Amino acid sequence: MIQTKKPLPLALALGLRPLDRVQISSTHEIAESRAFARYNDVNQELPFFYFQRVIGDQIEVRSPGGYAALISPHDICDVIPGTTIEVQAMPSEILIQRQQLSVLARNSGPGPECFAPAHVLHASRTSRGLFEFYVWFLDPALNEKNPWMAPLPTAERRRIEAVARRTHMPVSSRASASHSADHGREHARAHAARVASLFINAARSGRSEHASQLASVDVRQVSLASLNRRFGALPPPCQVERPSMPG
Repeated sequence: MIQTKKPLPLALALGLRPLDRVQISSTHEIAESRAFARYNDVNQELPFFYFQRVIGDQIEVRSPGGYAALISPHDICDVIPGTTIEVQAMPSEILIQRQQLSVLARNSGPGPECFAPAHVLHASRTSRGLFEFYVWFLDPALNEKNPWMAPLPTAERRRIEAVARRTHMPVSSRASASHSADHGREHARAHAARVASLFINAARSGRSEHASQLASVDVRQVSLASLNRRFGALPPPCQVERPSMPG
């Protein structure tokens, strides 16, 4: 009997990584975005949320301020790659075991064997400015139903606190937050448009060397100012005189 492999769920096939930003077009989230736009008097667009994890056939996402939602993978219409944050975190089972130790043993501090690799999904910040981080372990056996508010080594905590901003991850606190993690998109659009404009101008002007350089530019590493300095002074395209049509 021929055995067929079970197809990979779309939610997993997308290959999303924690803290990638996904644009959502679900009916419910569009309504939520419209309500936020009306209340805050801002333009309404399809929101970007931070990807958290896959739950069955659905995808868990969070807004910059920590609002959580489950969406269908079919409702994702764009993806902006994020920066995955990996840490060493203490699983809940290890924490329970350490709580059963004597005070003297606990005061000695946990060793490296008490921690396991995990991804930071989101954070919360108290009114006193203290952070708590919620993680999802790389080893599925260490995960529970919900992300775990894990103890972190002191050095790891300081490293993550330095980047615990809503431009990097969802952070819930009393401070207001944007409904959409679309920061940087307008700058990226303007940057890409400038590269395209300079390339077309160089190609039409017969500057093949400049056109070749612009065609191979990694627009994420070359600043707009650098582009303007190197290519912004190109002459306008040559005007080719067309032969007149016989009368």
